[in-house]
Amino acid sequence: MLSEIVLTQVADNSFEELHRLWYSILLTNNQSNDYVKILAPVNSTDYRTLIRDFLDADYSDRISVNNRGIWQKYYKRRTNKRDVNEISKIAKADGIKKGHLEFYFKKNRYSKEQTKIKFIELKGRIIGYEMLFSRTHAELFNLEGRFEFKWDKIYGLWSPDNAQC
Repeated sequence: MLSEIVLTQVADNSFEELHRLWYSILLTNNQSNDYVKILAPVNSTDYRTLIRDFLDADYSDRISVNNRGIWQKYYKRRTNKRDVNEISKIAKADGIKKGHLEFYFKKNRYSKEQTKIKFIELKGRIIGYEMLFSRTHAELFNLEGRFEFKWDKIYGLWSPDNAQC
């Protein structure tokens, strides 16, 4: 799943423009992150398939889903078929359908370093539009171009203009 995500590093000012597409708040320059544009995000046409793919993926750890303002957590090692249906039902019922579903990945379940992917439902697709990951996880993705990370955290956003879904 993670190796299918294509990323390219972008300059701070390019990322600020991308950030404005998704959020009305300004990105502050005091962020200690490197930035990437998501060229090919995780995506699916239905929640059940997306969740099952996550549970089968390497390094998958947990799912968080917003149930009317309360975040419910489902850990991979305890998630069953009924949970998949429940997560899917909650995500479908969300009124905003932006940032309502999150996938977390860890190389080691006891580590604090993780990858977080937030999803949006857009034009009939569920798309991983936002990511935050540790530099040590960068090798898990398909990196396009040259990368020079200065910081430990990398923040990524998808651009609908470069739609590869």
